Amino acid sequence: MEKVNDETERFDAKVSSTIQAIISAFFINSQNAMIYVCDDKDKKGIKRFNTFNRWYKNSGLMTTIVKKTTL
Repeated sequence: MEKVNDETERFDAKVSSTIQAIISAFFINSQNAMIYVCDDKDKKGIKRFNTFNRWYKNSGLMTTIVKKTTL
């Protein structure tokens, strides 16, 4: 699904909880790995990167999920 316009979406706290639940369930299998790419075609890659970092730091998952960053 594509966004119709470039307006900033309203903050929805449920989104963070939903993402955390999905990622936690995914990593129940310790053999799983995930790659998250911050696409920059629309010049918003750094915003995506910062948003994900903020979520990760506030998620409480830093002790159980290791994040590696390459730029």
